[in-house]
Amino acid sequence: MTGSALVDTKLGDDRLEKDALRDERPRDERLRDERLRDERLRAMMAQGWSPALFAEYWAAPDPAYLRDMVTDDVVGHWPGAGTVEGPDAYISALEQLLAALPDIRLEVPDSAVDGDVAFVRWVMHATGVNGPFQMNGVDCVHTRDGRVCENFINFDAAELRRHTGHSG
Repeated sequence: MTGSALVDTKLGDDRLEKDALRDERPRDERLRDERLRDERLRAMMAQGWSPALFAEYWAAPDPAYLRDMVTDDVVGHWPGAGTVEGPDAYISALEQLLAALPDIRLEVPDSAVDGDVAFVRWVMHATGVNGPFQMNGVDCVHTRDGRVCENFINFDAAELRRHTGHSG
């Protein structure tokens, strides 16, 4: 494998390490790219939530940015998991997803915005218990003052459970 090395392919107690795909570029190059991405994300967040910000965030998700993207009364609706309220619960739900699928990335092939409501169709790329997989979904995002105040996340929850090895 050039450019990356897979540490482990099992989830559960033997989950993929967050750094499962090792970046072998020189450290100063990685740090420069991280700094540039941070500047790009922060500039986009200053303009308010958008499908472009969603795509940029999910290209390399980091929970550290989430609190600045959501309102204090944010509500998230996940299939199979129910509703979460408030930034701590919302961020925790996303952190659980990132822990289960450390190499998760979402690409955004389509989106539509009408005022404070946006629909974002995404394709998830991740490694599950049986190896790499893709899965489709759509978020219906409501914003207020440039931040997410409500998000209806739609995907096949049973399919995701199969990929992550969770029963139920």
